[in-house]
Amino acid sequence: MSKDRIRLQANEIKPRLQGLRKKALLIEPKLASRINEIGTSLSKYKNELLDKKRFLINFLNEFYYDIEVYLSTIKPLLNLSLADISVTEYYWYTVILSCLSG
Repeated sequence: MSKDRIRLQANEIKPRLQGLRKKALLIEPKLASRINEIGTSLSKYKNELLDKKRFLINFLNEFYYDIEVYLSTIKPLLNLSLADISVTEYYWYTVILSCLSG
């Protein structure tokens, strides 16, 4: 995890994932269903038990931050039109980033 990211605990991750799920419903419905599946699985366990699973918490942190970056940064860039940016930027944003997100 990078230096600027805060390591979230289970009690912080669960509500934040629900917020991202609501945001993803409008932008990327398939992603929202995946977030919902993970949220459903997490709801079966107490926060204290999840916090003891270091690798699971690390995965959930990466999952949360990756979705946050995708929804707030990458996805809007993929929707840019040629009128908004130069041809070179358009290539980078559409071809390269679509390979990363697809």
